[in-house]
Amino acid sequence: MVMAADRAHGLAFLRKMLVGRGAVDEHWLGLDVLDDGPEAVIVFRWRDDPTTYAIRADLDEPDSWWGDEARATLREDLHTGLLRYASRRIVGSRVELDRSPADRDRYERLHPLG
Repeated sequence: MVMAADRAHGLAFLRKMLVGRGAVDEHWLGLDVLDDGPEAVIVFRWRDDPTTYAIRADLDEPDSWWGDEARATLREDLHTGLLRYASRRIVGSRVELDRSPADRDRYERLHPLG
């Protein structure tokens, strides 16, 4: 369990890394990183799509979201079809994407490369 001070530091770090145009790559527009209990909600837009998307990051597992790993993970997911394969749900005015490996595996089976 992450302590409150560590959570606040983690959220501030994610905001610094991910909010703004180009923080992940040239197609990324990071809008905010929100605190939602044990998770951070990374809110963004991708390419010219006007839709606001969000991905949840578990703050109780900070090793997977600190440093350049966060940017690399998001970049890889987005460039390999996250917006097509992810399960989604509408939350307010944004579309929350589930980065489930099962969704990605199912998509790759249905749409093989090559």
